[in-house]
Amino acid sequence: MRILIAAALLGVAVGSMPSLVEDWHYPSEEPAQSKAMAVPHVVSIAGGNVSMTVNGSTGSGAVGQIVLGWAVNYVADDGCVLEKDYQRWGTIIFYEGNAAAGYKMSRKIRKGTGLASEVVRPLYNLSGWNAQYFDLATNSPDDYLGSLLRENSVNNEPQFAVAASLLTPSRDYTMVGVPGSITKYSVSQCGIIKIANFSIYTPEVGKTEKDPCGTTVFDPRKYTSYWPENGWTDYKTALLGGHLMAITISARDAATGMGFQMAVYPNSTSPLGEVLVRIGEPSDGKTGSVLNYRYYSTDMKGTQASTNERFYSGLQQYAQWVDQFMTGVMEVSLPYSTEGQRVVDMSKAMILACASVWEKLYPNYGDGNNYWSITNDDRGSLPLQTFSLDNAMMEWGLAQGAADRVAFYFHQFIRGSNGNTPEPYNSSGVPGSIDWKHWEDSCPGAFADGLSDYGRLTHLYIDAARAMEPVDGGKWRIANYPQMKNLATHLLEMRRTAVKNNTPYPHTGLIYGPAEHDTCRTQEYYFSVNFWSWRGMFALSRYLNETGMDAEFATTLAVEAEAFHADITVALDASIVKTTDGKLFIPPYAGLNIVPFKTMVQDTMASYSNFRYYSEMLSSGFMNASLSVMLQEFRESHEGMLSGMTRYTNHLDDMPAVGYALSSALTSRIPSFQTLMFGHIANYQSRGSFMSTEQLSLYGDGNTNSYRAYLNAAPGATQPNEVDIDFCVPSSSLIAFMLKYSLMLQEIDLDEVHLLRGAPSRWYNPSISVTKAPTRYGAVSFVTQFAASTFTADLTLDLTGHGYLEASKQLTFDIKVLNPLNPAARFTSASITAGSSLSVTSSNPDTGVVTMRYTGNVSGVSQVTLTVGF
Repeated sequence: MRILIAAALLGVAVGSMPSLVEDWHYPSEEPAQSKAMAVPHVVSIAGGNVSMTVNGSTGSGAVGQIVLGWAVNYVADDGCVLEKDYQRWGTIIFYEGNAAAGYKMSRKIRKGTGLASEVVRPLYNLSGWNAQYFDLATNSPDDYLGSLLRENSVNNEPQFAVAASLLTPSRDYTMVGVPGSITKYSVSQCGIIKIANFSIYTPEVGKTEKDPCGTTVFDPRKYTSYWPENGWTDYKTALLGGHLMAITISARDAATGMGFQMAVYPNSTSPLGEVLVRIGEPSDGKTGSVLNYRYYSTDMKGTQASTNERFYSGLQQYAQWVDQFMTGVMEVSLPYSTEGQRVVDMSKAMILACASVWEKLYPNYGDGNNYWSITNDDRGSLPLQTFSLDNAMMEWGLAQGAADRVAFYFHQFIRGSNGNTPEPYNSSGVPGSIDWKHWEDSCPGAFADGLSDYGRLTHLYIDAARAMEPVDGGKWRIANYPQMKNLATHLLEMRRTAVKNNTPYPHTGLIYGPAEHDTCRTQEYYFSVNFWSWRGMFALSRYLNETGMDAEFATTLAVEAEAFHADITVALDASIVKTTDGKLFIPPYAGLNIVPFKTMVQDTMASYSNFRYYSEMLSSGFMNASLSVMLQEFRESHEGMLSGMTRYTNHLDDMPAVGYALSSALTSRIPSFQTLMFGHIANYQSRGSFMSTEQLSLYGDGNTNSYRAYLNAAPGATQPNEVDIDFCVPSSSLIAFMLKYSLMLQEIDLDEVHLLRGAPSRWYNPSISVTKAPTRYGAVSFVTQFAASTFTADLTLDLTGHGYLEASKQLTFDIKVLNPLNPAARFTSASITAGSSLSVTSSNPDTGVVTMRYTGNVSGVSQVTLTVGF
């Protein structure tokens, strides 16, 4: 019945797609239940009993009892902890105070799990709906699943629930840790906890089944009175508080009705790494809330008994640490019923998770057998995780944390003027070059990644310096410029060497080398390398001129960048070829008469172009809009995508997909943008704890127990290749970028900011709120309201007077205005607060875009209201 109701609410025609899957982690009944929830008023605490009133009723009880619908989990003279389970979600409330002053709620934490007896996960029969389902998904040139996603979503705007209905979910392997701890932990969906520094593969084990991999430090089978012989029928994992690296797990056995619940979170003060665990079963083993939780502490040495006092005080402490870490973060509020809370939680959670898998400021690509940097000697030099986390933090307003990490990378992995980097594992080389340390072991004698890294690192420095300008007045920029200049000088010399080589047309002046770690031996005149190398030189020269730093070097860079741009343009024009169907093909590298790819997964070059080369070409902003669209349309019509996600050979790989997200948003290809966004969060990230891997199978149906099939981590393997299990920073951070781009997007070379360009119309009803969204120009906040036939946007613009890219220094904002009740409707009027220095310069009812512009350089705080009538 729930599914039929959800289908009606979502506007999905039954039979036009596989059976609709409800988002059971954010159940539809939660808003109403949350609104109706009567929060207890704690009257007194004495003798281990808490007295409370709820809706005028009075009751009292001790730990292990339910009082007025609330389980009492902890009681002390200075406070208590109460918990309430609904069927599919719940909440934990902390109270603090004393007898004299009274007791007040100090924190409320949402649980995404409720009663264990209600854990009934969605089951799939995709091939039953269409026997050729996976053949169509993998062999249709255009994204078959992406088409299903759009066609079955209201107003053809992709929706999470529809996307989740098209592929089985990946398993919730959850990385639990904090940056300050050396050891991180991985919690499988059946509750087995392993040290995340090693193999984390965990099957859904039965009562006596052997777990074949990794180092297990907590096995819930030892702490439950019942465990099914063949494992639990249903599991559900969710993050506490929506975005904490603290999880709840509920499990149910359909045959007996038995179940258990469990929660795990990291000790925020342990330098070696520790997690706190609670586990329990319903009082009758089947239904109702858990009243007999048992508490444990777990570290590398194993598991010890603990107390409820330590568990709940530690959870409070961890939540406070997260609050501190997130200080200054952009706040976003979207309607719950339109997956709004999910996308906000996912974005914040993945920033926190990516930061937590690092060791303090030391970069880490992920966890598990493949990625743990420390046990692999030193893999922190690969910049991809640095680009991902640091840029995501800056997009969400965490400037100081991002800048600290950028500075660490520049001083740890970029060789200084003496050609060295700090120990350990350091080696001498050209000043300004990347010291790969042990990452180079798999590419001996070759650059161990794409040479585009140098241009991207240059831009990362500029972005961090801009973000820190309002914080410290330029101190960070000045302190880290010597290392930036070392890197830029090395980049400049790479270009000058290319010019001196005087290679024949069309390679003249282009940098030659690798474009990716895996293909470091396959060197070419890659456009991704040259686009980003030019971008770094051009952007740094522009920034130095803006800040008045190092004028001579700025001029040198500008002159070389202009000549470089001309050489790249010649090569690009010469390399574009026409396909047999009359379309234009842009190859990943420069050359004459390159044969167009028949598909984006036909071979290694095509697959890596689809995976990374094309994404980086687009993110550089070198190509104009028409060429960017041409490139996107080619890959989208040549088996390059599945449910919006990036295909790589016979599976999925969204690791560097942020370039596709950015380019589709900048070129206003919003259907493609939203297909990637909702396809990724439903079918690439796990749906409960939001973790994302580097690679992922695209297969899975009823025959795989309605989970995504394992790609490499086959059961029974002792050292599996875990690219489909291990947490991966770049792919996990994608949602943070895409939600920001949906709400606020900056042009790369123009002084223009786009508001709500990628937001679906359903988010407009009734309101969208964004607070302190960072831009190059300062912080922007806005609250929209849609009522009757009027849309309003109250904007607060806190501008610094800096960040301009154009000489005119005239900042333009545009906002996309949609009618959520009738997206096809056209607005008829648009006006702004009278007397404002921001004025409406144009409005286009056909595109729904209202454009506003400042007439000159503006700084300080201003508030304006835009009113649009339909």
